[in-house]
Formats: sequence, C-alpha cells, structure tokens
Amino acid sequence: MREHVFNLKPSKWFVAQFLLIWIVSLFLPLFFSIPLWVKGCSLLFTLIYGGYLAWNKVLLRSNASIRTIKLLPTNEWLIKTGNYTHTAKLRGDSIVSAKVIILRFQLTSWRTLSTVILKDTLLYDEYRKLTIMLNLEKKEASNS
Repeated sequence: MREHVFNLKPSKWFVAQFLLIWIVSLFLPLFFSIPLWVKGCSLLFTLIYGGYLAWNKVLLRSNASIRTIKLLPTNEWLIKTGNYTHTAKLRGDSIVSAKVIILRFQLTSWRTLSTVILKDTLLYDEYRKLTIMLNLEKKEASNS
C-alpha cells in the first residue's frame, strides 16, 4: 500500500466564517445602551481573544493543532502537531462524509486527539484519497 501524507492547511471557508462572526461580535455591543466603559472593555476583550483564536486555532499555528496525518502500515496513524509526533489508533466514532471529516484519535488509554477536516483543508484529490482510505478502514474494522 502506498503511503499517503496529508498536510492540513487552514480552511478558507472556516477562516471567512470566523472573521465574519468576529467582526460582528466586535461591533455588536456598540448598538446596546450600556455604559461606554463596558463597551470599551467588551471591544478590547473581543479584539484580543478573537485575535488569539484566529492566530492559534483557525490558522492552525497552535502547538496542539494537527498539521500532518499519515496512515502507517500497522493501521496506526502518525500525527504531527506543532511540537510533537504521535502514533495513535483511529476511534470508531470518527465521522467521514463528502464535505467534512471528523477524526478522533486514541493516543493512550485516557488521551484523545480530534480534528475537523473541511473539504478545502486538503487538495481535492487528497481529500478524496483520505475519504476512501477512511471508509476502507471502517469497513475492515467492522468485518473483523
């Protein structure tokens, strides 16, 4: 079996949705009749926390963000995050569909790692290959 390495990149659709919600939440307090200092505090908090979320989570720059996944010949997955490389088993409650893939990995008996892969997170062919590989793995797991 050929080895496939899937390098995840930020989803343009998710980035656009996040920015839209962030901008709306920045200006929403301005329309309420609350004291000016509360408006200023909420604007500052939303600006700082939204910037943190955008930089670390949405753009996959956090050390905990999964950046690369690869299926190993042992049916385990090699997962690369910002600082670490893990091997893990794919959990049965992972979801594979045409537009979104939700992968849940079991690292140890108590630790899991999850990622959401939207259709534009990978190139079209890579997304299709990953979908097929995951469906085949689920079929093999259900047959055994």
